[in-house]
Amino acid sequence: MARLIPRTHTVLVLLMVFALSLGLSGCSNQDVTRPALERDISTVYGRLLIKRDQLLRTPTPQTLRVEANCYRGGPDQPDIGPGKDWRCDLHPVDATGALADVSYLVIARTNGCWSALVETLAATADTVDVATMIVPSTGQSVPDPLGGFDGCLRA
Repeated sequence: MARLIPRTHTVLVLLMVFALSLGLSGCSNQDVTRPALERDISTVYGRLLIKRDQLLRTPTPQTLRVEANCYRGGPDQPDIGPGKDWRCDLHPVDATGALADVSYLVIARTNGCWSALVETLAATADTVDVATMIVPSTGQSVPDPLGGFDGCLRA
């Protein structure tokens, strides 16, 4: 004789499956848009600029802000969606004026995460150059935090 599953168990299992599918669909379907990428990359870059200043033992301006201009491909390519053809030009500014501008090549993935590599570095299938800097207190060569970095868009 077959054993029947009580109706309340079936309903609970179905509710859990439904809730899990809603939760998972929200995690993997992040829209990559120009405003979201500009906001996120400028925030991450600003934090890394502070980290680099600490390593170099130089004062970080209290009024630091980073403006970003991100875009894809050419005029026929909309500035939306994942892809390896994003570029972001960053313009840090403090109370004394503009700091050095820098451009990054950006790969945006379908999950909303991205990787940025400073445009002046070379990358091939086999190797990626690493930007380095000398720490004045030790004379040691270390990777520059601003040479390349990753992030994920906030929902």
